[in-house]
Amino acid sequence: MVGLESWHLYTTIQPAAFPASLLPVLHWGRLPVVAHLVEALIAIAVALQRGKAALTAGIYTFFVGTVGLLEVLAAAGEGDRAPLSNRNS
Repeated sequence: MVGLESWHLYTTIQPAAFPASLLPVLHWGRLPVVAHLVEALIAIAVALQRGKAALTAGIYTFFVGTVGLLEVLAAAGEGDRAPLSNRNS
């Protein structure tokens, strides 16, 4: 994807043509990046609420994805709440 994005940027700057048939590939390739960015923002917000290292959590989650977000959520929740089976309603 980095190569296609670079090629697209190059053809935007220079008087060259980028094949229109590859534009859907670029759009589909941007989707996971946006999803990882949203996950990273969630991880940063959770880390800030819990007093953890927000930037580290955000970068880690951006590169790892959903598994990283689940790890950040699990680490943030340790000691904050009782297990579901022991809660009093």
